[in-house]
Amino acid sequence: MIRRDHVQTFLPGLYPVGALLVLAPVADVVTAAWPFQVGEAAWRFGTIGLAFRSIMLQVLGFALVVSTAALLGHRSLLRGLSIAALVAAVALCGGVARFVADYRDLQTLIGAGSGFDTSAFRAVLAAILAVPVLITLGGRGFLASRDLETRSVPTETAHAPSAHDYARPKQVIPFPRRRSQAPTDHRRV
Repeated sequence: MIRRDHVQTFLPGLYPVGALLVLAPVADVVTAAWPFQVGEAAWRFGTIGLAFRSIMLQVLGFALVVSTAALLGHRSLLRGLSIAALVAAVALCGGVARFVADYRDLQTLIGAGSGFDTSAFRAVLAAILAVPVLITLGGRGFLASRDLETRSVPTETAHAPSAHDYARPKQVIPFPRRRSQAPTDHRRV
């Protein structure tokens, strides 16, 4: 059985794993799209399509980071990640709209039967499926950060344990007994 303090020690190590899952596809897209030619529909279509093909890996990494922040109780980070997830969902919707517009422009130039339609469909499907996941991560993460806020210990009463805390005996509070468990007097009168 894994102890809770071991889990608390292990969990922060998941932050760089999640960041790697999010940032590695971004580096791939940037290096493949270099030099940037934003004014050309073919470049935009290829770059956005490449980004959409790796979106599920990025969403998985993002979910890992959000989950780790929630489990560790990192409220500010969780709230920031939740806002980032909602912004990413909106940006993804804009990217889908741009991708479809570029697809229509390029479809007349390329023609049918080149695998172009299937590739475009798979990229758009991946992006569309990622939107509700990001919205859910953002919404649930924001609610969890509010829940952490209400359960947090006030800062004026929180303190690190000192030698004085360990020196005094702990007060033992007995559990209340049920009526059936009440002590009975077995002495005879």
